[in-house]
Amino acid sequence: MAHFAEVRTDTHEVLRVIVINNKDVDANGGDYSEGAETWVTNLMSAPDAQSESIKELYGGSYPSTTYWKQCSYNKNNRGIYPGIGCTYNAAEDRFEGVKHFDSWIFNEDTCQYDPPIERPSSIHGNIYVASAWDEDNQRWNGKSEDQDYIWNTENNTWEEA
Repeated sequence: MAHFAEVRTDTHEVLRVIVINNKDVDANGGDYSEGAETWVTNLMSAPDAQSESIKELYGGSYPSTTYWKQCSYNKNNRGIYPGIGCTYNAAEDRFEGVKHFDSWIFNEDTCQYDPPIERPSSIHGNIYVASAWDEDNQRWNGKSEDQDYIWNTENNTWEEA
């Protein structure tokens, strides 16, 4: 089965991913062809093919212009397998992960955005610590059942906040 992502023309944000039969792709130009992508665009342009959940997300109306790009479930072509909110980078012909914060840096090897400080361990002694990036302070904050923590990058340990 072939996978295609619907992408907003203005922001290049992925709206959804669908599955198309390989026979239909082959009959319309083959894998990663402009012909197959045009065929999917025509197939999915009918009003009844528009996703109701996407309409709700955009205030009741479907985004005015979108296009379809084939993607790889196995990540064999065009970067990552995209999900909703990922972007398509036309200049690099690849899908890229969500950039959660402005300070996060694009990783060419993974096609994902990484935090400027690596995510710390979720274990502090025998306690599980849930971590969250603090963009304002450029650090990791943590929380256990009854304690708040801050990740100390100098000694790579959680410290009580």
